Amino acid sequence: MKYSERLKPCPFCGKKAEFRTNTTGTNGENFKYRFNIRCRNCGMNSSHIYGVEITFRNGDFVIIEDERDKAVEEWNRRAEDGKTD
Repeated sequence: MKYSERLKPCPFCGKKAEFRTNTTGTNGENFKYRFNIRCRNCGMNSSHIYGVEITFRNGDFVIIEDERDKAVEEWNRRAEDGKTD
């Protein structure tokens, strides 16, 4: 399942949420993506900026950091149940 399909609807308006890239960059060896989760309709977004960092070593992509699971878990947490489903 795609990460975007795992996101619950917006807790404020009930519409679809999405991953939104805020910044990208490189330090010469690694490539970094910084992102948050945002509602497509009302614009509500997660206050935390998450990251994915990759590098290319000997013909393979290697993940250095990947906070996509954490982003989904935190977005999906609801005050009424304290669970992330």
